[in-house]
Amino acid sequence: MRLPRFLKFEQDPSLTYKTVSQHHLRSSIVGAGLLLLAFIVTCFLIYTHFFPREKMSFEDDRHIGSLYIKYPRGEIFDRNGIVLATNTTVPTLQVDPRLVENEEILAAFLSPYLNMSIEELMPRLAKFDAQGGERKMNTIKRWLTHLSQEDLNHILAQSKGLSIAEDPLRFYPHKDSASHLLGFVNRMGEASEGLELAFDEYLHPRIGEIKARKDHKRRLLPSSLLSYQEPEGGDRVQITVDINMQHTLERCLDTRMEEVGAKAAMGILMDPHSGAILALANRPAFDPNRYGDFDPELRKNRVALDGFEPGSAFKIVVTSAALETHLVYPEEMIDCENGGFNPYGHYIKDFYNLGVIPFSYAFAKSSN
Repeated sequence: MRLPRFLKFEQDPSLTYKTVSQHHLRSSIVGAGLLLLAFIVTCFLIYTHFFPREKMSFEDDRHIGSLYIKYPRGEIFDRNGIVLATNTTVPTLQVDPRLVENEEILAAFLSPYLNMSIEELMPRLAKFDAQGGERKMNTIKRWLTHLSQEDLNHILAQSKGLSIAEDPLRFYPHKDSASHLLGFVNRMGEASEGLELAFDEYLHPRIGEIKARKDHKRRLLPSSLLSYQEPEGGDRVQITVDINMQHTLERCLDTRMEEVGAKAAMGILMDPHSGAILALANRPAFDPNRYGDFDPELRKNRVALDGFEPGSAFKIVVTSAALETHLVYPEEMIDCENGGFNPYGHYIKDFYNLGVIPFSYAFAKSSN
């Protein structure tokens, strides 16, 4: 059906152009707004990444955890692989004061076991510190080596707040044998004297660390590893000393000291072909497991640190070399200058005033 001529619509060209222009303007405004918003978001992200707020850094750190890895201190062995210095653990008594019902009663019970007065124990059992803050865990006494396992179990049964932690400790299975040579490691894990100190660079372990993100239960996520630092040190050291020869040398020195009433004795055994030290002893000795119970002067390795004139002990070396190279013969006559001689501006004196005698007799009399 056709419309009447007077109802026919015709489009106005000016109206069409005006509509298109308005649509284009709206699109440009929206696009510019989106670009501006994207620019603002990008700038905010960049700023947040390089200059994070303290709260954001704190929240991020809360979701990152570390696991520390530590090798035990390296062991020391003798020439046959026998352990001279190793590691063990000793119990340390700890307390959670929040779980202690009556501090005074518990202090009175612990006093005889720990060899501590009640006055010493009370501050360690207190529920609050000097600033009024609540205490969650505190060490009562470390290194309880004097208590048996039965005693420890009896102590733990007295309160739910008591617990036992294991602290690492250096252990010397041969006690005072070769103690001056080995030295010791103190209760703080620091090497002191002897081979422990000399080889501390190799024996001392350095802690490694695994750093990763944590899940909602605060467990490290292996798939979110951030960094890994491998632990170092803890190397083993083997020395030339034979512990069986060491025991023998020490027994001989102890016997001789008792026979002559000597206050001290020293001895050293060496391999004549290589110069390797097979045994080295100072008597009296100290037990490195209880180094604090001994006078520090007693821990001095006099064999290695004190100076000695060669004297008669060295004459066997000179005599052997002279005979081996045929510079002298046992029957060769030697002028001992009647007990005194000044060859190089330094006067040498004999104990005996000897004259011209065979070389073998001069050696027997230890003529200088």
